[in-house]
Amino acid sequence: MKQWKSSKWVCFGRRPTSLLQRQFRKYSYLLADKISSLYISKLLVIGENNTNAMFILKKENEQNEKIVEKDYKSKKALELLQQFLETINNFGKSSKDAVDVAIKACKELGPMLVYSHYIEHVLTKEMKNFDKSDNDIKQYLSRLIEINSKIRDKAIKIVDSFYEEAHKQLQKKFPNKDIDYYLLDELEKKELNQNSRKKFYVYLTLKEKSYIYVNHEAKEFLKKEGFTKKTVDMPSELKGFPAYKGKVKGDVVIIHTIKDCKKLTSSSIAVAPMTMVQYTHYLKKVKALVTDEGGINSHAAIVARELKIPCIVGTKYATQALRDRDYIEVNANKGIVRKIR
Repeated sequence: MKQWKSSKWVCFGRRPTSLLQRQFRKYSYLLADKISSLYISKLLVIGENNTNAMFILKKENEQNEKIVEKDYKSKKALELLQQFLETINNFGKSSKDAVDVAIKACKELGPMLVYSHYIEHVLTKEMKNFDKSDNDIKQYLSRLIEINSKIRDKAIKIVDSFYEEAHKQLQKKFPNKDIDYYLLDELEKKELNQNSRKKFYVYLTLKEKSYIYVNHEAKEFLKKEGFTKKTVDMPSELKGFPAYKGKVKGDVVIIHTIKDCKKLTSSSIAVAPMTMVQYTHYLKKVKALVTDEGGINSHAAIVARELKIPCIVGTKYATQALRDRDYIEVNANKGIVRKIR
């Protein structure tokens, strides 16, 4: 398996989202400083094979991690999360234009999800290491996990639903264009040759400007930014965070899109880069969940706790190491995924 790597940039996640959707969601990252001490100056997206990998500058990421760890220790994180939840609960439409509403949701709620992402990393780490006999820390962690789960669940549903409305409006306005491979300001222009973008593109966005590169230009840009495509060795066992305990065996179904969910049966173990709200209905029937990304507050972890099914998140490579119909054991008591055949 090969992945893009750079000493200057760090991967912030891989998502099966379109270029158009990524343009909406850029505000979540670039406006993080509007609601907290976090700062992200640039967002780099590499789109390849219907999945995009998001990168932020390594120095900024390290600084943000230190800020949120400090917030956790000082209990400022609890205060911020409570404020975020109140804002989310009171969020409403302020315009009849679906595109404007979707952008507003990304600008106002998206940065809260970025902070939520960082605090989730801290909480996941703390859950692994804290002294279970310390009731004060246990209660503090439980409270943060509870509020952060609500924030992620509610905010993601709002942002996603408003984007879907915006997408329908734009598709109706531009019925002859595959709008997923356009940026907003390109839709009014003449038809683009989208084949190159469908295969491979690089999208760099700053607070005021955005750039998109394809073909040779994209590769040259990545080279200047220190990117190389490196082979990652697959471990014999996958390890992650046990979001809900249990031990089961079953057949792998790799989930990249909502269409893949239709393959799930009662004997399936769903394996995905991450799960999304749209998957929830289909996940009710599976034996277990395994994801590449996420922590204790990820959608997969929340769903697994609700459905009481074994779940391991943050394995990094599950979707690359496993294939459809592989027979695997998910030991969510220990956080280990093992391929049987």
